[in-house]
Amino acid sequence: MEFDLLPGPSLPERARTALAQAATATVSDAATPPGGPAVAGPVSVRAMRDGRPLLLPPAGSPVARWLSGQPGAVRVSLPAVAPFSALRLTGTVTPFPAAGVPGDPAWLVSLGSVEFTGGGKPRVAVEDFRAASPDPLWPVAHGILHHLEHGHVSELVRCVRAHGMARTEWVVPRCLDRYGLELVVLTTEGIATVRMSFPDGPVGSLDDLPVSLRAALTCHCQGEHGGGHGHARGHEHGRGQG
Repeated sequence: MEFDLLPGPSLPERARTALAQAATATVSDAATPPGGPAVAGPVSVRAMRDGRPLLLPPAGSPVARWLSGQPGAVRVSLPAVAPFSALRLTGTVTPFPAAGVPGDPAWLVSLGSVEFTGGGKPRVAVEDFRAASPDPLWPVAHGILHHLEHGHVSELVRCVRAHGMARTEWVVPRCLDRYGLELVVLTTEGIATVRMSFPDGPVGSLDDLPVSLRAALTCHCQGEHGGGHGHARGHEHGRGQG
């Protein structure tokens, strides 16, 4: 069954969101093929306002020593939301004094390239990445998705069925962003990725949603009970397989 495609976050916005969400990254020599033997290891990471990653290795750690002697480009790999497997940021590092941690420099990555792995491995122009902003709902998205998966699956199934996918058997909430909710839908015919848009378009915060929908997303229920999911419009964001 065909559905209209609905807008979602742009690739630069998805990339900025992946960096904002990340607590740790894997840093390696950019000259080594991904997954090669020269991976330096995991390191804490933060995002600067302009999107540059700030690496925060423990003082005296192997990663800190490796960064201190790293003359070339590094590769910073972060988790990314499906259909991508990771976000890969490549650039050169320079020491950056970490506030409140005397003698323990952080390392700022000046970006040369931004790309996703998986999902066709799309590249993102560095200037577009720096100009974008993380999705405004990312700080609460994980908790809401967990809540929906464990408390409101039956309502989501009914909502998806009501919008044309009558053979839906199970639903997994996969992504929440300012445009709406993305679901993985298991049907008797296969698997599809479905996007349910917010009724009035993209939002800047949960406060912009209708009260009934906001209540359904943020309630503290322990089991399944009613919500306002019917306010969203269901559309397929990717074709089903299987």
